[in-house]
Amino acid sequence: MLLQLFDILKNETNKISDEAYDFIGTISDSFSIVADDYDQLYFFVFGEHDEKAHNNMFMVVSGTKKEKMFRHHLYRENMSGSIVVFYLPGIQTYFFPS
Repeated sequence: MLLQLFDILKNETNKISDEAYDFIGTISDSFSIVADDYDQLYFFVFGEHDEKAHNNMFMVVSGTKKEKMFRHHLYRENMSGSIVVFYLPGIQTYFFPS
């Protein structure tokens, strides 16, 4: 649900206003979502590709044999582009971008 809110409330420059961030934080608190999980979800939506590479909760699936900047990489022959997968251990769930 929070991922959808982040996606809905981001602007045309792929940013989110302070008011929207606080609004989603209030909803997060209402549903007792741990602050760390909230921050990781935010990072999944708005974090830079290179920054995600060093985070153990991200994996990239791509057609590039050596995506050495990512700790976790799954090679798929003939795949163009890449998919970043995010694992949130607090709720044991995987997320994919929409």
